[in-house]
Amino acid sequence: MLSLTKELGIQKKEKPLLNSMYQVGHNRADFSQSVNSRKKRQLMDWFKNRPELNSPVTARVNDTIRDVDFYKTDGKPLGPTQYKRAQNFWNENFMNERLKSIWAESIVTGEGFGWKGKLNKKQIMKTVNQTITELSKSLSINLKETKEIMLKKIMDEEVRRTRVFDYVASSTMEVNHNERDILGYVQNVNAKIQQYSTEEIIHFKFTDIDGRISGFSPIESLAPELILIWFIKENMMAYMRNNGVPKKVFILEEEIANSPNHQFLIQQLEDFGAVENRHGNLVLTGKVNVQDLEEKLKDMEYEQLALYVTSNIAYALQIPVSRIPYMIGKAQSGGDAGGLAESGYWSMIEADQKKIENLLNSQMLEEMGFIVKFKKTHKIDDIRETQAMSMKADAITKIQGILHSSGKKLTNHKIINMMDMNEDDLTDLTPEEKAMTDPRNKLMNQNLLNNQELMRGDQKAKKSERSKTAALNNPKGMAQDGTGQ
Repeated sequence: MLSLTKELGIQKKEKPLLNSMYQVGHNRADFSQSVNSRKKRQLMDWFKNRPELNSPVTARVNDTIRDVDFYKTDGKPLGPTQYKRAQNFWNENFMNERLKSIWAESIVTGEGFGWKGKLNKKQIMKTVNQTITELSKSLSINLKETKEIMLKKIMDEEVRRTRVFDYVASSTMEVNHNERDILGYVQNVNAKIQQYSTEEIIHFKFTDIDGRISGFSPIESLAPELILIWFIKENMMAYMRNNGVPKKVFILEEEIANSPNHQFLIQQLEDFGAVENRHGNLVLTGKVNVQDLEEKLKDMEYEQLALYVTSNIAYALQIPVSRIPYMIGKAQSGGDAGGLAESGYWSMIEADQKKIENLLNSQMLEEMGFIVKFKKTHKIDDIRETQAMSMKADAITKIQGILHSSGKKLTNHKIINMMDMNEDDLTDLTPEEKAMTDPRNKLMNQNLLNNQELMRGDQKAKKSERSKTAALNNPKGMAQDGTGQ
């Protein structure tokens, strides 16, 4: 018998190797995980102590984790009972807050962990035994048969159902694996070890690259910037605490050491070291020679450097300046003139949402009978898509008119392709619907944005609308400070 696999030179291979070191013969990874844990703790320390980092991370998390809609596993709307059950699970487990915690740690450390709490078989059997015992006291029933029926039904319904969802601190988690597969997860808190199976944990990776077990975060590449921020602040704090290096030398040319005038001057200078005593007057007797040792500190000496570092952090996280209100200078005033960076940002947010949806739905919610989808808050892409479809429909109508003059028309297959639809999206009209259909729509294109407004995006459109309102309210452009000038 001819083997196509052999003849074509295709060899059966095992799964690709994981790009992470581990120690053969041990139940958990050794070297790589300990290094990974230290790295994650360092990243979390930076996140908690650098507002320049935690502010853009928090902004991105809040933009990603939004309210959700609930659907059946096939995408159809849920019935009232199913919808209430899904909503109760979501609210009782504080899913929005849990997901924000997980996604924040995913951005900072590269990976987040969600824990699924379920009833195990031992707990279910204990409950069934207690129920059967209570029923047997008041009813004449076959205990063995009833127990088997109850166990079978409850096992089918309850073992797969997640009761509790929570997050596990990423900096305490390690992935147990061999050279090809993830075997489980290990949590280490104060030398106390907790083992988790792959069925209990949902592993969220921010970016899955280089075949790594743990995800990659762009914050790993920001170590120089985050260290530089610490140096800038510590330098300025040391300057304020110590008043810098000695700024002046006071030379008492006619005094000896520890004379009354010498002691008095030392005491006065020590008093002036306190912030509340600075900028006072100093009265001395005798000949005093004062020399400067240091130039005056420039106002906001590190302003541009701090701004550059903060901009670099935002750049690494792909956050446009319009989402960072505290940015000042050229970066804020001159950036994103066309709104393209903002549009790309929201497309990235939508991609992150789909990643989270897929993990939650495939690893937890589908087996509970429903799925979720995040609600969109950035509507400009939907507007563009709707406008593009309307323009396509208008173009098809014009093409059909041109073809009719020569006795031709577009095929249904061509029209469906031009509208970017599938055959499954279509159904036949009923006679009543046909009677109500009017192909001459007088309202076509009435609600479309012009091309300039379409490209500007939400923020630019809102700014333009505010300018128009201000012009209407103050047509003469008079000052609004009460001077009338």
